[in-house]
Amino acid sequence: MIKCNVRLGIAVILSGLLPQFVAADSPAIVKSSTVISLDGTHWLLAPDPKNLGQQEEWFRSPRPEAKKAKVPFVIQDTFPDYYGVAWYWNEFNAPRNEKPEGRYLLRF
Repeated sequence: MIKCNVRLGIAVILSGLLPQFVAADSPAIVKSSTVISLDGTHWLLAPDPKNLGQQEEWFRSPRPEAKKAKVPFVIQDTFPDYYGVAWYWNEFNAPRNEKPEGRYLLRF
């Protein structure tokens, strides 16, 4: 089995309002995809009140002020009274996809 360490940095601007582009249960997706759940308490979360994260490349590594957070859950559990842009980080090992032309669907 080949393992790949993946670092995932995500900016959430309007959580809950992001469009669903592809139905994960459509036949074409299901037969070539492996679903990996990233739910849990192993996420890091940092607020970005000035929305500088993309410009400053926060996606490269977690911020020093980042705190452990549960996903899925509300940002206010970690940062009470904060509403705005935030960044999440998570690292995980992706196993080799055995399906020809397979892909991963990351679910969180």
